[in-house]
Amino acid sequence: MARDISISKNHFYVRKDIDVDIELSSSHPDDYSGGSKQTITISNDVEDKMYLFDTAVPSQDKDYNKIDEMHLELYVNTTSSSTSIIPSFLTYPVKNIYSITEGTSELLDKGLSVFTSTLQPDDLPLVKETFDGANKGFGTDDSDFTQPTRIVRAESNGEGYSIKWSDVVSAHNKFGYPKKIISTYYQNNATLNLIGEGQLGGQELFYVEGYENWMSNGIRVRKTLKVWQNRGAFVNRGTINVPNAGSAQIGQDGVKILGAQTFTNAITPKNSIFNFIHKEPSVYDIKVQTLESVGEDEFAFTMNNFDLTSDDSLTDGQSARMHLFWENYSGATSGDAAKSLANCYGQAGGTNEPNMQTMVAAITDIPVARTLDNLRDNLASIYRPEIEIVFKVKQLAPSLRKNNFGVLARTSLGRSVNFIFANKAPNQDEGLWQYWNRMYDSSNPAGSGDGSLFHLCGMVNGATASGSFSLFSAVGNDSGANVVGSGKRVPSIASLDTQYGIEAPLNEWIRMRIRQHTNDGSALAYFPDLPADSDGVVPNIVMSSTFVSAEFGGTNTVVTGLSNFRAVKTSGSTTGSIDHDLDPDLDGGINDRQTEVLIDSISFHGYNHNVENVTRGKLTSTPSASPLEIKSTPVVTNPATAFAFDGSKNDRASKVAKDNFYTQAKTPSPTVVAFGFDSITSLGNKFLQFNNFNSALGAASSSINDVFIKWGYSDKDLNAGPVTAGHLNLTQGTDILTDTEALFVDNFKQKGYLKISGSTAINTAIGGEWVKTTCPYVNCLVLAVSQDGKTIVVDNPEMFDEPLDQDYVAFRQNNSTSMANNGLFNTYAAMNVGSGSVGQKSDDLYQIKPREGNVIFLNRSIKRDDKNAVDMATTTYTTSSSGVSRLLISPKKFWLWGMIQNVAPQAANTRSWGEWYDAPTYSGSTVSPKIYDSVRLYASTGTIGTTYNEFLYNDGSNQNAWDLNYKSTDNILEMSKDYGYGAYKEPSGEEPAVIGGYINKSTVISGSNTAYFDLSRYASVTKLSPLQELKFAVYPELDNAFYYNINFDSAEGSNASRRPNMIYGFNKPLPMIDNLTVSPRFDFLKEDVNINKFTKSNGTDIVFNWQESKDIDYRILFVDTMYIKNKYHRSRFIAQLNESGSTAKYYLGYNALAQGSAFDLTGDANTPDIEGAQGYASKFAGSTQLTQTTNTLRIGADNFTIMATLNPTAKAGDSNLDVALEMSKTTTTDSNFALGVDNANQVQFKVTGSTKLTSTTAYGMIGTEQIGVVITYDKSLDTDNLKLYINGKLEDTADYTTSFETSGRIYIGGDINDANHYSGFIEEISTHSETVYVVINNKQFILPTKSLPDLSSGESNKYQARMFAFDKTNIRGVNRDEVATSNTVSWKVTGVA
Repeated sequence: MARDISISKNHFYVRKDIDVDIELSSSHPDDYSGGSKQTITISNDVEDKMYLFDTAVPSQDKDYNKIDEMHLELYVNTTSSSTSIIPSFLTYPVKNIYSITEGTSELLDKGLSVFTSTLQPDDLPLVKETFDGANKGFGTDDSDFTQPTRIVRAESNGEGYSIKWSDVVSAHNKFGYPKKIISTYYQNNATLNLIGEGQLGGQELFYVEGYENWMSNGIRVRKTLKVWQNRGAFVNRGTINVPNAGSAQIGQDGVKILGAQTFTNAITPKNSIFNFIHKEPSVYDIKVQTLESVGEDEFAFTMNNFDLTSDDSLTDGQSARMHLFWENYSGATSGDAAKSLANCYGQAGGTNEPNMQTMVAAITDIPVARTLDNLRDNLASIYRPEIEIVFKVKQLAPSLRKNNFGVLARTSLGRSVNFIFANKAPNQDEGLWQYWNRMYDSSNPAGSGDGSLFHLCGMVNGATASGSFSLFSAVGNDSGANVVGSGKRVPSIASLDTQYGIEAPLNEWIRMRIRQHTNDGSALAYFPDLPADSDGVVPNIVMSSTFVSAEFGGTNTVVTGLSNFRAVKTSGSTTGSIDHDLDPDLDGGINDRQTEVLIDSISFHGYNHNVENVTRGKLTSTPSASPLEIKSTPVVTNPATAFAFDGSKNDRASKVAKDNFYTQAKTPSPTVVAFGFDSITSLGNKFLQFNNFNSALGAASSSINDVFIKWGYSDKDLNAGPVTAGHLNLTQGTDILTDTEALFVDNFKQKGYLKISGSTAINTAIGGEWVKTTCPYVNCLVLAVSQDGKTIVVDNPEMFDEPLDQDYVAFRQNNSTSMANNGLFNTYAAMNVGSGSVGQKSDDLYQIKPREGNVIFLNRSIKRDDKNAVDMATTTYTTSSSGVSRLLISPKKFWLWGMIQNVAPQAANTRSWGEWYDAPTYSGSTVSPKIYDSVRLYASTGTIGTTYNEFLYNDGSNQNAWDLNYKSTDNILEMSKDYGYGAYKEPSGEEPAVIGGYINKSTVISGSNTAYFDLSRYASVTKLSPLQELKFAVYPELDNAFYYNINFDSAEGSNASRRPNMIYGFNKPLPMIDNLTVSPRFDFLKEDVNINKFTKSNGTDIVFNWQESKDIDYRILFVDTMYIKNKYHRSRFIAQLNESGSTAKYYLGYNALAQGSAFDLTGDANTPDIEGAQGYASKFAGSTQLTQTTNTLRIGADNFTIMATLNPTAKAGDSNLDVALEMSKTTTTDSNFALGVDNANQVQFKVTGSTKLTSTTAYGMIGTEQIGVVITYDKSLDTDNLKLYINGKLEDTADYTTSFETSGRIYIGGDINDANHYSGFIEEISTHSETVYVVINNKQFILPTKSLPDLSSGESNKYQARMFAFDKTNIRGVNRDEVATSNTVSWKVTGVA
């Protein structure tokens, strides 16, 4: 790009308006509004836009040789770039076989954003944990998590007693002391010694060592050993707590412990989806530490490992390994010492029942389920989210049996694999069964708690795990678990009866999916990859809703728990037995016991809509936005009534017996297209255009039936959060029209428009019901919130691909802790006053920088609502309940949405919404997806024109298609020629295509300037003819790794001076003038010449002869005794007026010009125009002038020449002269002379007094006639000494005998008083102190010599002469290649002194 055009020698330039030009957008390829825009943008920024225009080569009356220059002239308003790199643009010639038609549709800007929303398919889970080491958890992790210490038994000299700190805390609270204990003083697993001190009633008393400040009434708390034992004290044969080295349990020198072959890292809340992890400490024997061997002995040896491993995984290379190991015990079977050794984890509080070895991993703050669909015939919801866990049970010991010691014989859950789904998370000090007991108590329908509990339990039924284990629902069903006795005991069941459960394979991968019917309803667990039974039924389990509620929104926690216990050899029939309340294992209790589970993945499906931002033209970072795809996605749905746990296996997951309908994705679900506006003023009777239709069926694509298209808007009476029937509150065909007029989408079978009608419903909505708020179909779940509340993690991050000033609303569904299922929402009225929301009350929640993945950066905190009444983003481990699991965020817009089910109906008489509901035999067919690129809002459909897709828009398929992609081989561009950048080269073999064939690669530096794209190479390669039609396309260089655009005025621009033009450069070679000769007019040596007849007046005349070309307009002849170098001979003032900028220059004679010693003309700014005689020239608009206000020598007193080239565009408006050039006198404001045009279309030259010269010729003065003016004065002539020549013709003479003042001030374009301004071109003004001869005739000129002195200083003069010729182009210059210049001739006068 150039800011101006470099003028070539011997050229003139013609500006040709570009009458037809259009902006075309590949982002909106069916938009034909680009021909009616007042400004045009070329961009690879928020849109890919290019510029297409045509031009005609102008015809010219002026002589020229060829057209060899072309320059596209654009007035650039603005530029932008994402980097400091200057953007570049490519200009291509277009094959001249297409016409360009300017359309007239009017694009509206109401901040339109467009989204599609579908129910989440299985391949797009909300979160999928594949154990790759990344933290994928919801909410906030347990901040107190530490790896438990190892308890290592060492040699000691005597017995002692110890107690865990957690049992000390429990005991203190049981004692009822008023002073509160600091429960976090030690870690819960810390082991503290009992110290004997004093006696009471003959019994020794003990206190707890290590907490010296634990006082009650100033006396150290002391209790008998029996009391402490009842509170958990145990015999300690010398133990030490050893911190874990690294991430897994390892032996000396880093040797890996049993089974942990390829662990990569211990699983923690920081590297996994789990927010909470609890595991018992491993207990080592000192011999294992030193000898690195494991043997059966009287000392306990246990391992609790929870690691990432690559030993065994189904997908992605790693899995989570949960492993519990408890070595067989061979010591004494009764007594406190034996119990301490055999039951190294103590007894359940207040009992003699031994504690289990457990491990717990909890996922907390899971988003609660909300209704997302209107799939039923009554527009109710039948779709629910699912949790998928892929796991493998590698090792599981026989189930632990309870005896008849005071209770009925039962089966303990002490050796089990457990999956718990609840609405509360484990507390930070809870193990598996403590958590289970708390949830059981708070969820039991017999109580009044607010808990919710599902529990799937896996155990081995029998002496050995014969290839399978039993998996069943452990609460609420007939085999429900419960606790017998008091304290935190292990739950048990009456018998291991799995008629409502399944037998699952050991050591095989199992994919389990869990889906609840409603937030307080039963749940179905099914196993789609396990072999179906003999009836073809997919294995399934129904968990009843007996212990389930929707408090706190329902299920928000998933717990995976393992429980293990050493082998049991004896029957614990006494309180002193190590096996209290247990029966011997069925295998005799001779083996070590292990529980081991691998988890390949955990994923969450269907918790939110899958939202795609299909907006185009708003954001630079998403030029490749997703297409707008209208499709029907098959999903798994629920029955109308809840799943029944006690139903037949053939019916529990089937609509029709054995059909497994509720385990299969068979129900079609619609696409919702949501349009968000910043304003709805006058939105009635406006049009949305759907661009670039595509379907596998092409033109054969069918329309969607009206009954399968439903509409709604953001009514103020609707609730935020769940989707309800009330959200579909507009009518297809009445309020929204899609197939009633020409150019419409015809119910989405083609490109085109839909119309937001002016119906009563629409007008009522616009009148106040339609509010700016959230959209139920365009939400993000907030998965995590930073400490300051400003950074969030979301599930649909593309929703934030909007300009940074887009407003959002964060809101919490329901503000109370009591959460009935039908209360999972927030109201507009509440949010509008800030209750449970941030950003609804005021437009003040937005992004401060673009997102990074799914991390969003907000300008302010969303942790507390705008009413300052509700904590919005609480998490399990920051408060007692999860608020983040109910937290959503949505763009704040005026929303219009369409729900479109892309199916062909079953039959004409069954066309109804929901005909697919609960219908295994549904015969309607899913139609091929209907895909559009984008949607835009228009005031009207306008008149059709050229689009990016078609040279003329067609209603329907693209019958007028063309290809504008310059990277394509079959496009409309002429790319076969090399214009200096190489021709386009098609791909060959492995060689890619080579981009080429463009004329110019231009850069644009900045806006508010005229820019020129040099297309001269096209003119050089292509022979141009007058009136020839040409078409060109200008593209941004799309491969650049940064974004930029330019905006410039179009041919329809309101400012005519800024409209685009093509400037053609015409080559006009110099006229030829040569072989100048000089000779006496009369030859006095001839015999017949009578010399007496001649006088001085004519006898000494001389004759000039020469040769010239035919293209000369006028000639001048300089005669002087000095060397004549160029046309500026004896000049005193030169103003070439060919500057391209706002400052014009002048020179005080040729020497100054040659040296570049210029001065600025003052007055108004110079206004150059390239259509001067020879490129740029000053063009006056009748209101400005240029001045030189210093008195300087301008002319000779008795001899002078004034030359100027004019091209007036208007005559004088009154009797006063419109002054082109005026010279003042030296000491007054009087005029010395003035040159201008009068109101009779004539040229005048006025001098002091009444003398004036007026051309006999009248001129059009419309800017098409170039006037070469020469004024000469020679006082020595007897008559006609003041002459006016125009274009070589003598127009007028006068007798003038007064000498002129030689110095004065110069005024160009107006008079001395800055009035009587001239309109048109003025260029190449020069004043000379000698008289020049204007040669009227060609080839011969007789010079009278009377006025030429013969002598100078007493010596004969030697004269020289040189002629200069001018056409309408070559009027200025100092060199022979710029101005036609003859050779120099000379002669000597023989004078008489």
